[in-house]
Amino acid sequence: AKRVKAEMDEVLRVKVVGSTKDGLSFSYKIHTVTNMDKYFTEPEMTTVRLYDDLQWLHYCIEQDEKSEGSIIPPLPNRPDGSTKGALARSKELMSNFRKNRFIFLKSKKRRESSY
Repeated sequence: AKRVKAEMDEVLRVKVVGSTKDGLSFSYKIHTVTNMDKYFTEPEMTTVRLYDDLQWLHYCIEQDEKSEGSIIPPLPNRPDGSTKGALARSKELMSNFRKNRFIFLKSKKRRESSY
């Protein structure tokens, strides 16, 4: 019986595992696992990329004829780093703080009046 070595499918798994904001730029930690050793030096690696790098890469992949028929996942959401968004979050946090403080003070007065 002749043994034939079956070719393995090429696998490339890319996962965004974290994001950080530094000033006005956003960076993403990307974990990659692959068996395509003719293109990659390591089978598993983690790197950090700016959001703009991801946008450029996404565009290039979409435009490349070789990727026709491939499923290209959407970009990760770009966090709201605007001053407007930060101000809205700050107001929301202050509002929650005031509500919780009011409830605390109200319950404290009830406890003190019961003595």
